[in-house]
Amino acid sequence: MRSNSEAAQQPPTQPRTVGQLIRLLEDFDERTPVLLALRPEFPFAHQAGDIVTGNSADGTLVVFIAQGPQQSPLPYPVRNQLDWPPQ
Repeated sequence: MRSNSEAAQQPPTQPRTVGQLIRLLEDFDERTPVLLALRPEFPFAHQAGDIVTGNSADGTLVVFIAQGPQQSPLPYPVRNQLDWPPQ
């Protein structure tokens, strides 16, 4: 199992399916908190909200992860890893 610091140093990825997301997260300790980085122009960390399913415009089943409560401003090192502009 990779340590959290080793896993955090991996290049950013953009999972497109549930399976890809699971594979990206499976090496982390299951107690590691998950936050969403939102809005590059006003960057904050948010908890993940509800998870629901629905259909896309073409009828494909999609999993949606809602934005949960705001936690804190997004730390500068995280902004840099995401290649978001400095504030």
